[in-house]
This record gives sequence, structure tokens and C-alpha cells, in this order.
Amino acid sequence: HQRVPPCLQHPKVVVARSQDHGDRGDAGKFFWVEEHEGVYLTVDDDIIYPTGYVGHLLMKIDQYKRAVVVGVHGSVFREPFESYQSRRMFHYKHALDRDTTVHALGTGTVAFHTSTIHVRREDFEAPNMADIWFARLGQAQGVPFVAVERPGGWLEDVPYTESIYDASKARSGSGADQGALRDKVAGAIRWRLGRTKHAVRKKNDAS
Repeated sequence: HQRVPPCLQHPKVVVARSQDHGDRGDAGKFFWVEEHEGVYLTVDDDIIYPTGYVGHLLMKIDQYKRAVVVGVHGSVFREPFESYQSRRMFHYKHALDRDTTVHALGTGTVAFHTSTIHVRREDFEAPNMADIWFARLGQAQGVPFVAVERPGGWLEDVPYTESIYDASKARSGSGADQGALRDKVAGAIRWRLGRTKHAVRKKNDAS
């Protein structure tokens, strides 16, 4: 966009434009993370989010007493690591019958409290691979990542021309294709699944 579109011209919306700050690609969703204290929630422009989405993720953060990062789109890498594409995926469009600890979360479906994981803009060293940079932070800081339970079709796709995932998978050579660098970064990490303590609220707990 050369101009801020009308749908974003709202008193509750603050816009940071790439024309002013540079094109950060998908890492742009973490632009305000260092200035924010509290729950930080990131979304993508090619996903349709349902009513109750934010409330569900907030509830999960509380259940785990702010000790984990929660999300909907999760991945577990196979051992030995071969490539980013060689992984078990818990896709955001599919049902998940219970919370599942994962190595990485799709940053278009993530929520966390800023006291849980320390994130800086410079942690995202190259554009269009925010998921792996964010997962690397979780591994380095020992913060568990949890894909939350949900019904199938809870999140849906917006029609698009080319996503970062598709470009990297196909090695398209476009600006969204970061497949080779992503494999290099992911291959250098010793992946571990974090341990979680699921806090279940008692029925008589008025708090």
C-alpha cells in the first residue's frame, strides 16, 4: 500500500509503515514487542480468525501460569534433522484434541506474556523466517511452546497468491523464499521439547 488503507484508519489502530521503518517481512509483527508489557499476540494477513480466538489463547496462558508460549500452528522436528520441511506438523486448520508441546509455533497464531520470553526486534536476523527465529529464542531460553487444543476448521485461510511457506517449500527464489537459510539455522539447533505444568483451575476457585 502506498497509503494507509481506510480499514486501518481507526483511533485504536497504530500503524508502522515499511516506508518509514524498512521492510521487515513477517518479523514486522514483532515491531512493538520491546515497548510492550503484558500479553503480546501476533497474527498474519492470510488467516481468518474466529470469534473467541483471543479469549481462548488468554485462557491457555493463564492455565499455564504464563510459563509457556501458546499458539495454534505447531511443528515438531524429526531426529536427526534433515530439513525444515521434514517435521510433524499440527496445522492450524486441523483439530487437536489436547494441548501438545512442540518445537516451533507459526508466529501468525502465537500469544505470550512478555515476562515469559525475552524478544527483541534484532533477534529476527533476516526477513520472512520469523517462525524459526522465534523458535530459536524459545530453545535458548528454555521456554516451552504449546500448540493448543481446538476443533477442526477453527482457523481458515484467506485466498493468496504466494505465502512465505509456499515460496520456501518450492524454493521459488522470490523475496519470500528463505528455505536455504531457514534449514541452516534450524539445523544448528539442538531441539528439545520443553516440560510444562498444566494448571487446572478448581471449580471452587473464585479467583
